[in-house]
Amino acid sequence: MGIKSIAKQFVNLVLKYKNWDEVKTLPASEVEVFFKIVKAAGFKSKAIVQGKLVGHYYRLGKSTDETYPINILCPFKVVGQEDEDLDFATGWLDCAVFRVVYDASHEEDRSGIFDIIREAKTRDQIIETIVTEIKQSVPFKPIQLTREGDILCERPPRKLSLADFEYFVEHLRDDRQFKNFTSIHEHCNGLIARTETHDAIICCKCHVQVPIPKDIKTYGDLRRNRVRKLA
Repeated sequence: MGIKSIAKQFVNLVLKYKNWDEVKTLPASEVEVFFKIVKAAGFKSKAIVQGKLVGHYYRLGKSTDETYPINILCPFKVVGQEDEDLDFATGWLDCAVFRVVYDASHEEDRSGIFDIIREAKTRDQIIETIVTEIKQSVPFKPIQLTREGDILCERPPRKLSLADFEYFVEHLRDDRQFKNFTSIHEHCNGLIARTETHDAIICCKCHVQVPIPKDIKTYGDLRRNRVRKLA
């Protein structure tokens, strides 16, 4: 099933219910729609189950007992391959539900100066918005650096602070400039940087080095270079 078809099913499902804060359970066929959109967005999910998750605030680099809700509107959480709760995927799904509800509504100006401040979007416009969010959520495709299996991956995304849709983050893409500390070495999770001469990349943790041409500017350049070298 294509992304647009999945987005359409999802939007139709969300708009079917008027008050999501009152929804407690759904038929299995509708829960499957949630599973489809989470998978399409690139999350390694095993199941969607009923439940609420909370995260812990950090203070001075340490987790505290103070918590915040991860899925506020959607009463379902995402479970991973090892039956673990997937906080970020759950937050993303909640944001997707909220995005549809938000876009389908309008806000009236209570002061009476204007009739409407924000117009509700059409169903087709909402579907296109969800399609965009699904595509943006798909993780960066890792780059194999060496024949021994050294892999460059993007750093795990962090939710956006002070944002209405804090789990709608942007991932690395091949057209992005290759910069220091925006990717990691899969083997040890060390940050990857370029040497001062720009003729090699190095893992800041295990110190593995991979020679690369100085003219590499983007991740796409690096991917094509490694494909040629490892062919």
